[in-house]
Amino acid sequence: MKFVTYQLNKEVRLGVITSSNDAILDLRSIAPQEVIFSTMQSLIESGQDGLEKARAILSNEGAYQSIPLSSIQLLAPIQPKRILGTMFMNPDNHLTTASENIITLIGQQTTQDVSILSEQLHKMIDRIKNSKEALYELRDHTYISHTGETIHAPKGTKGLDYELELGCVIGKTGKDIAIADAADYIFGYTIFNDWTLRDLQIKNVLSGKGWADNAKDFDQSVTLGPCIVTKDEIDINACAMKAYVNKLLWSEGNTNEHVQSFEEILVSISKGRTIHAGEVWSSGTVGTGCGIELGKQLQHGDLVELEIQGIGTIANTVHISE
Repeated sequence: MKFVTYQLNKEVRLGVITSSNDAILDLRSIAPQEVIFSTMQSLIESGQDGLEKARAILSNEGAYQSIPLSSIQLLAPIQPKRILGTMFMNPDNHLTTASENIITLIGQQTTQDVSILSEQLHKMIDRIKNSKEALYELRDHTYISHTGETIHAPKGTKGLDYELELGCVIGKTGKDIAIADAADYIFGYTIFNDWTLRDLQIKNVLSGKGWADNAKDFDQSVTLGPCIVTKDEIDINACAMKAYVNKLLWSEGNTNEHVQSFEEILVSISKGRTIHAGEVWSSGTVGTGCGIELGKQLQHGDLVELEIQGIGTIANTVHISE
């Protein structure tokens, strides 16, 4: 099933996409007594009971009035409890190329001896590749945006870039999870655009702050959507991933680039730590999945569309101040 959060008459509602893939059923209006259909979070926390009730409604979809997707404003499907950036994707692809291109830009824009930075980069990537534990970074979970929203680069920044990623939505709260049980803790998947400010990223590298910091945490910096597809309806080992800018194909990859499963990541991260239903974990960027890897830069007014097979498309126009 594919679940959406949308706005109707200024009210936030929960819906499920019909079999035609062009309309939704409003779950709360069909079953007003079901509190579990109040929000995506309450649906996730209801577990199998909520899914079975939604599936029963969807199996009889002809009995209910549907709402065309084209007539509603989709919101981010969930306001995450927490966001973790993981290394699901192969760091030899995106991370190596993007970082090398950033170092090249530093060499072009400054008098910095980039050989030291390059050495540090390769040591960092070796540590990531050789780590026996899943590596992750905590992100601010309040800077969420949705498809159709104009993304505003912070004033004074020019280097806004997209990053094409898969988002894994955690379905159960738990700790010290065994690999045999890990799949039970995954609710589903969504598209995750990890907007990044490359000019701030360069400043951070030069000042010793690292590669992320405020270059990734700013208003609207994570776009989620258009839906959450439940794990039983998608094979995340073989999903085509594409990014278009102004309808031109920029990025093309596949989830089969991953070097570990989300189940393996979940087992590692949950050692001694509680994970919570409603968290969203990003995959890391697919190879060629951002402008910096391609030697391209977004311009004011560009339309960015990210697409993952089996999930859908999110689209945002970018606003970059003069």
